[in-house]
Amino acid sequence: MAKLHQLNVRFDAFEDRLVLSISTDDGNEVRIFLTRRYTKLLLAVLEKLSDQGNCSPTQSNAAKGAIKAFKRDEALSKADFATNYQQAGKQQPLGETPLLVSKIKYTIHQSGGSVISMSTPEGSNINLNLTQELAFSLIKLINTGVTNAEWMLGKTSIEEIQAKQSASSATAVH
Repeated sequence: MAKLHQLNVRFDAFEDRLVLSISTDDGNEVRIFLTRRYTKLLLAVLEKLSDQGNCSPTQSNAAKGAIKAFKRDEALSKADFATNYQQAGKQQPLGETPLLVSKIKYTIHQSGGSVISMSTPEGSNINLNLTQELAFSLIKLINTGVTNAEWMLGKTSIEEIQAKQSASSATAVH
């Protein structure tokens, strides 16, 4: 199984979408279009995943927030944001055009890692194994893309999104 080599997020002004590029150590690359709606959902999922393993349930919210901020700062200080994304010479097994994803699922493992599965309407899946450190880095990359896109998404939790989806699926619109 190929290992993650680099991640890149850029804004495509013509499409009004972010493009998430994922390259692996075996020279493959997958590009994914992130719509504004999907980006908001992905950020909420990543925030939830980055919370895993931070604290005990008995700690105050202030203590939990401080511990998460410390772990985030530590992870981001170790991440390499200075190296340019190496796009040349990559094989693109799923095609040159970015895939438009519409569904997201995640699994949290007992070991502390997690997997995000992003799906296209046609049924293709892109699975991304994440550590807490990688989740923090991906959040930073996506937030930079959101800033460049001038989307002003605001902050929404995964629970709020799930509640909205449940409410909207119960309401028929004609």
